[in-house]
Amino acid sequence: MDIVEALQRARDAYERREWLTAFQTLSRAGDALSAADLADLGTAAHLAGRHDDFVHAMSRACQLYEQNGEIARAVRCAAFLVDVLVFRGEVAVAGGWMGRGERLASVLPEEDAAVGHLLFSGVLSEVMAGRPDAAVGRAQRALAIAERTGDVELRAKALMGLGRCRILLGDVPAGLALLDEAMIGVLTGELSAVDAGRVYCSCIEACQEIGELQRMSEWTLALGVWCDRQPELVAFTGQCALHRGQMMRAHGALESAADELEHAATRYQAIDMPQAAGAALAEMAEVHRRRGDLRAAAVALERARAYGYMSRVEEMLLRFSTGDRESAVASARRMLASQAPASRRARMLPAVAEVLVVAGGEDEAAQAVSAMEQTAATLGTATAAAQATLARGRLAARLGPDSAEPLLREAASAFRRLDCPWEAAQAHLALAELLDDEDERAAAADLLRPDADESGPLSRRETEVLGLVAAGHSNRRIAETLHLSEKTVARHLSNIFVKLGVSSRTAAAAWAHARRHG
Repeated sequence: MDIVEALQRARDAYERREWLTAFQTLSRAGDALSAADLADLGTAAHLAGRHDDFVHAMSRACQLYEQNGEIARAVRCAAFLVDVLVFRGEVAVAGGWMGRGERLASVLPEEDAAVGHLLFSGVLSEVMAGRPDAAVGRAQRALAIAERTGDVELRAKALMGLGRCRILLGDVPAGLALLDEAMIGVLTGELSAVDAGRVYCSCIEACQEIGELQRMSEWTLALGVWCDRQPELVAFTGQCALHRGQMMRAHGALESAADELEHAATRYQAIDMPQAAGAALAEMAEVHRRRGDLRAAAVALERARAYGYMSRVEEMLLRFSTGDRESAVASARRMLASQAPASRRARMLPAVAEVLVVAGGEDEAAQAVSAMEQTAATLGTATAAAQATLARGRLAARLGPDSAEPLLREAASAFRRLDCPWEAAQAHLALAELLDDEDERAAAADLLRPDADESGPLSRRETEVLGLVAAGHSNRRIAETLHLSEKTVARHLSNIFVKLGVSSRTAAAAWAHARRHG
């Protein structure tokens, strides 16, 4: 095979999104590669999970573009390197490439799209560091450049970055609207694989932080379908598995969640991202704690620590569950004093309130609940509101039962509507303790049933919806049969797909038929 034929085969594989094949074929061309070929080689290496090869190829592409006088393309290569290195935690090397990119960009017009891509790289690093004030101006400039140049990829990234900034700054509705707009470019297929994956994962992460379960569920499903269509894809698959595991945990499919999070940790290990693998294992620890397997939870946290990842929330909850209340309370007090943005506090405050309401002082318990209510008001999500109601109900039960019952019943109903069975069960357990009511204990036990029972991972309502899907009914017909809105049916279907690990109605129906006749 001559070099021209080899390059054509590589380019064909690249167009088919066969990333490993493209990488291997381009690699064999050696010194015959142009700067554009090297950039494609670097992109394919990144998507195939070969980080060192990505850095080498993209660095060579940047150098060759600079030598050829193609400065805008060299700047884009530098921006790409910054994006990937920041995400992997290689901050010093990323800073070096940012400096080089800025030096190269200094000779370009300020409105060049390449300048906008470099600006976005700075947005990404500031958002990940929790510094939205430093990022918002860069995001706005990047978006303005995208609008003037018509660069759809820069526009999607800038919208995503600006949306993340708005959420971190407390303007959640505006931030979510920007994320929705960014996702349009992904869902319509306008973006490259790299930028589509980046926007997918960042938008899902933002929704996970604030408890926006509906968007998270829909986008996680779409990300899974997108990954499945690229069998040789490695990049983003760890994040996809992580988000699927988080959704499964939220919806009570704990055994499936543990498997998915183990898969996420394995994928992250394969691309040498130990911190990310540790984060997946910390999530798994909470899954095991909810299942009542405290030993497995401790093992998962020990594995996370071995990867250099320390999770304050999961560590605190495990200590609390194993009876080390003094240590757990001390951790809760430190987290309560944190000055993190509301979107970041949203993850820790429910756990902090759980510990302090049970074992802390009366004043600090009240302070934790008030902080949750303030955060819920800022975020405006149904999940945050339900968590705050549960915390207020628990506190009311501690101080005097008169106002506790309606709050706890409201929390139980809210979590049932959100299809969060573990949290709903906690509300029923609090009611059982408050009223000494066996019916409430039975309701909690039903919600906490293990995944492996005859009902499987789905809630009763989801089982009803799936049965009608398997019978060939449309969403409208299902809505009419079950007296639901079509939007609610669509939400149930999205949750079903996530829990079952499938990406279509046909696959879900096949699962239902196999279970019925197996």
